[in-house]
Amino acid sequence: MEKKTVPSKNFMIFSATTTLHTMNEMVEKEVNKLYAKAGELQLQPTGPLEFIYTGATKDMDKEFLLEIAMPIEEVPALLAEGYQFKKSEPFPCISVTHHGAISELASVYDKIFTDLWNNSVKTGDQIREVYATWYGMDSTQNITEIQIGIHE
Repeated sequence: MEKKTVPSKNFMIFSATTTLHTMNEMVEKEVNKLYAKAGELQLQPTGPLEFIYTGATKDMDKEFLLEIAMPIEEVPALLAEGYQFKKSEPFPCISVTHHGAISELASVYDKIFTDLWNNSVKTGDQIREVYATWYGMDSTQNITEIQIGIHE
């Protein structure tokens, strides 16, 4: 675990309210659409795709806000229907890198939050997953950086 502050970034974002139980089917459609729309607008990603979770918990059926965020160089003057462009604020967090399948993330989160609670770290309501290397849901070669927002 590493404590750090992620600098602000420009993002092209698709956002929706979802649950952990239902998000995968929505994500499969919307990630491809996000890349296609960015291509139409001639926007190049400047880093790996990020999922920004606001208000998510272990409860598989509790609704939360999911932002599928593509880092981009500049926020364009043109708007794209169904998408937002924004510059994020710096993000203080605890960062953990996971190597492996997405199905393993629940146990990784359990360990992270146990360590944070045992050390009295006050967490925020935002979590980010940065998909540094992506081969597919079940790939052991995936590299995912988990960023848990904290109060400094």
